[in-house]
Amino acid sequence: MIWNEEKETAGQKWEEREHSFIFHNGLGKPFYRTVPSQRWLQFIRANNLPHIRLHDLRHTAATLLLEEGVRLKVIQERHGHANYQTTADIYSHVTKRLTEDAVDKFEKFGPQSPQIALFMIRFSPIYLKRAINLLHQHQPYQLVRHCHAAEA
Repeated sequence: MIWNEEKETAGQKWEEREHSFIFHNGLGKPFYRTVPSQRWLQFIRANNLPHIRLHDLRHTAATLLLEEGVRLKVIQERHGHANYQTTADIYSHVTKRLTEDAVDKFEKFGPQSPQIALFMIRFSPIYLKRAINLLHQHQPYQLVRHCHAAEA
C-alpha cells in the first residue's frame, strides 16, 4: 500500500495521527480540506478531462469494485462507512453491466416457468424482451391468473 510506503520513507519525520489521511503532506499531516479538490481541478484542466468532482471518484470506485464482484461489505469497509446502507444506497450504483450480468446469471436457472417470467418483468425492463419469449412457451392465462393471485 502506497500510504505505508510513504510512512516508512518518512521515518522519524512522520506525524502519527489518530486517523490515516489519504491526502497528506508526505509526512502524515493532512492538507487543508480544500487543497485536494483544488489540485484535482488543476489536474483535470491540465489534462483536458471532463469535469468530475474529486469526491465522485469514491462513487466510481465503489461501483467498479461492485462490477468486479467485490462484496458490498468489503466495499463498505474500504470506504470507511460505519453504515452498510450508506455504501449500498449512496456510493454503489447499478450499471448496465451489472444488470446484464444479473440477467445472464438468472438465465442459468431452470426450469423456465411463467412465475420466473413474471419475476423477470417486475425486476427490470431489460428482462422484458427475454421474458416475452418465455411467455410464448406457456398459456398466457396462467401468468395473468398468477399475477392477480400475487396481488391478493
